[in-house]
Amino acid sequence: MSSYVVGDDEIDLLVSQAITGPTVNHFYWNGRPMLDSDMDEIGRMLIAENHASISYAYSPEPASELGVGPIGYTWRATPPTIDPVVVLKAINNYCYQSCEHPGWADSDARKFCDLLRDKTIRSLPGYDEAPWEWTRTA
Repeated sequence: MSSYVVGDDEIDLLVSQAITGPTVNHFYWNGRPMLDSDMDEIGRMLIAENHASISYAYSPEPASELGVGPIGYTWRATPPTIDPVVVLKAINNYCYQSCEHPGWADSDARKFCDLLRDKTIRSLPGYDEAPWEWTRTA
């Protein structure tokens, strides 16, 4: 598997969609609704997880030795009307780039992606109208 450092634009998209993307209600993180003031911290958490994966996959050296510097991230909002399919693909890309190390499965970054994926799926056209349980007679 080949991994790379995910760009800030993609991190901005993931973080933005959690708070401003389609669907109503709040995105709950750490037991409370996520706020604008959480964005930088969540972005840095996502970047750190991606860097940990790159470091683990390619070198016993710390991520900084691989040209992955300190995590200085400041969130920049993206439009709230990004196509949900684009958001789902970005989530899958981020997960693919960040899953190389043993801590991924239990990481906050993976939990964040799972929550965002679920929120985004629920925003797909026709989701609300679809039956909860499918039967042949539905």
